[in-house]
Amino acid sequence: MLQHISFKPSIGKIAVGLLALASLVVVEHMFKQAGLWLFLGLSLSTGFFHGALDILMLQREFPQLRRLIGMLLLYLLSAVAVATLCVLSGKLMVMLLLGMSVWHFGEPYGRWANAVVVKRLIVGGAPVMLPALVSAHELNNILPLVVGGDAAWVSMAWQTLAWAWLGLCGLSLVVLRQDVLRQQVLNEVGAVLVLNLALSPMAAFALYFGLFHAVEHMQRVELNAAKPAFKHPFLSDSQSNHRIWGRITFMPLLLTCVATAALLFGLVYYLWLGLNEHSGQVVQGVDQSVLLSAVLIGLTAVTFPHLILVSRCAGWLAIKSVKA
Repeated sequence: MLQHISFKPSIGKIAVGLLALASLVVVEHMFKQAGLWLFLGLSLSTGFFHGALDILMLQREFPQLRRLIGMLLLYLLSAVAVATLCVLSGKLMVMLLLGMSVWHFGEPYGRWANAVVVKRLIVGGAPVMLPALVSAHELNNILPLVVGGDAAWVSMAWQTLAWAWLGLCGLSLVVLRQDVLRQQVLNEVGAVLVLNLALSPMAAFALYFGLFHAVEHMQRVELNAAKPAFKHPFLSDSQSNHRIWGRITFMPLLLTCVATAALLFGLVYYLWLGLNEHSGQVVQGVDQSVLLSAVLIGLTAVTFPHLILVSRCAGWLAIKSVKA
């Protein structure tokens, strides 16, 4: 029987979490760009690594080496195609990222049996729709860095989607009360609401994406990614499986670790230069805009094949099938 990873924090963990949250509130009050750097740091570390683990899911789904290589090429081509669209249009990138995030963050993993789509939209929409409702002003200050002159249009579209999401939540409480008022749904949406009330939109999203979503996904893959069988013409089945699996799995993970370290080093170095050259003030303007846009383009491009792969593997990624 499949089981779902379920976090049931103790009082001690809750206290530590609240203390950490209070500390972040203080840090954000002291350093205005703290949310941006938290977002960049977590996106380029846990966020990057959780996406790179797609190689393990691909290996499990496509054990034949020829099919695996074909799927890897398809994965890369689709990511490049989406990245090209994002480069051509910043507002299209934001809309794509919003839509894909809602669907991906709400992946059921067998957590509920009834009103699956509704719950998926409610839970998945919380991390990206609440910022537009709770911190609209701060969000509007960030959008010009990414979409330039299209900021007003993107803001209006985002607000419209956010109010539609809130309307769906309200309607669901009336029509599907028993199905929606479940502990898992309330816990996830409630936690995201607390983050958005306490922190800036970028910091709140960074913590959700980098600490909850990414870490939970890495745990799922680690616990459930079975070793596929690769046939080798000159080795026994056991030798073939052990040697070829080890070679194919170890190298991508090693390269992922190296790339993650390099990205973090570059980010820290960039921040260090900004602090030293501007007497404690982080570099403003075009450099910041280019850096943020590059990270968002990368996230959007990889999210497209990633969410399709995760949905395909959702059955075995779940650990326990919990009826809601």
